[in-house]
Amino acid sequence: MIQSSIANTPSLVRIVGAGFTGLACVLMALDNPHITRVEMMDPSVSRDSYNRGASSASAGLMHSLTRKGKEIWKGNDGYIASLNLIDQVELNTMRQIKQKRSKIIRKGGFNNNNNNNNNNDNDNEDCIIEGGLIVDPLEYLYGLWELAEIRAKELNKELIWDTKSLNSYDELLNLSTNINNNNGIIICTMGAGISNKIWGDDLPISYELGRNIIIDNKYNLNDALLNGEYVVPMHNYQKIIFGATHERDNDKKNVNEHYTNLRNKINKKLYPLTDLLWPEIKYNDNNENILPLNCEIRKGIRVQSQRTHLGRIPIVDKHSKIDNCYIATGFGSRGLIHHALVAEMVINAAINNDLSYIPKEMRIK
Repeated sequence: MIQSSIANTPSLVRIVGAGFTGLACVLMALDNPHITRVEMMDPSVSRDSYNRGASSASAGLMHSLTRKGKEIWKGNDGYIASLNLIDQVELNTMRQIKQKRSKIIRKGGFNNNNNNNNNNDNDNEDCIIEGGLIVDPLEYLYGLWELAEIRAKELNKELIWDTKSLNSYDELLNLSTNINNNNGIIICTMGAGISNKIWGDDLPISYELGRNIIIDNKYNLNDALLNGEYVVPMHNYQKIIFGATHERDNDKKNVNEHYTNLRNKINKKLYPLTDLLWPEIKYNDNNENILPLNCEIRKGIRVQSQRTHLGRIPIVDKHSKIDNCYIATGFGSRGLIHHALVAEMVINAAINNDLSYIPKEMRIK
């Protein structure tokens, strides 16, 4: 990482939000020679249990292509950065994060007659997404923090997990003052936790609630099937994740609605899609609905940036009023692709107090 030449280089970084991006920021901060203490602040999970949030609800599909087969913004750079970080985690923690024998298959091909990534003559035929990777999101989250603990010990640096919450702009101001008094900076990587009420400035974001079904992989599915919705083998091929519901503009309180209502709602939204993706799982051996009463449902709220001519791209910027506070949010469904690249950008920008590390397309207009 580039070293700072600024006189008052920070020595403390507090990161708010323990998803893919937040934990990648922890590692990037630990690797900076000027940083002596890194603090993670996230009340929704503990260091040993990830059961909420968009990262933990991810299907683990990592590829850099749109539905039309075109590369997303910074898709190739993001893929390389993310793959490098995943490889580091696997090497140092011995966790199995990549499902190496799996392919990602787009059902019906890409929606683009000029797509070069589809080798089929018929655009309606299924095609393999070249370079597509399936990642176990929970193993990766555990592994990121485990690697951070290893790095902190190797580098003799302090690493703290703080379960306090951040609920208002006044709390952000107070946190900023306390951190600044200790020569520190704040990086907010919260997903659903971020809002105008907390940030203070208007953020060009929207929310999308997504819920997935987790069932046993009794069908021996090895490859991921994708076409807007997805069916993906998980947990070393023992489980299948099927989703997502894409519930836009939902009140976040609906995330915790009664299980029976939730199961019925998911049934209604996802069950008819099996005809397109995977007809053989529509009924079980007893010709019953595939969703048992005790099936696992995983949920998370995606934060999406506004659509531009470049598509939806993450939001990364410095706070307009709080000098030692930065934000990285709005990843939508592309957190796996962009998290490592964005983490390096925002850590460099914050530690060096230099916004040139952040592409202008990412900054809040």
